[in-house]
Amino acid sequence: MGTKTLLLQPFSPIVVAADENERIRVWNYEEPALLNSFDNHDFPDKGISKLCLVNELDDSLLLAASCDGNIRIWKDYTLKGKQKLVTAFSAIQGHKPGVRSIKCCCGLATTVWISVCFW
Repeated sequence: MGTKTLLLQPFSPIVVAADENERIRVWNYEEPALLNSFDNHDFPDKGISKLCLVNELDDSLLLAASCDGNIRIWKDYTLKGKQKLVTAFSAIQGHKPGVRSIKCCCGLATTVWISVCFW
């Protein structure tokens, strides 16, 4: 299975890659070393469409958006076996297969967010 999407951290030698089975791998590209590897969720047939960092300047969180409209936010994702799911929600209710992304700008779209907290 090949890499579907990747993300470079702007202030450290870290690259995060996700494959079509929603397996997330975190690498230090200077050493090179695999720092962590984990599944985004138990239904690996959707694929991750986007990886983003939240609070990238300090203890960043990893946001993983799946093609089915689900979004998961992870903390400690660079620590082997220590990643923790902070929250997850469905961005799009009734998301149809084949839709890969939705873009909104300046409040021109309304989205209903369903949030679940795992703290």
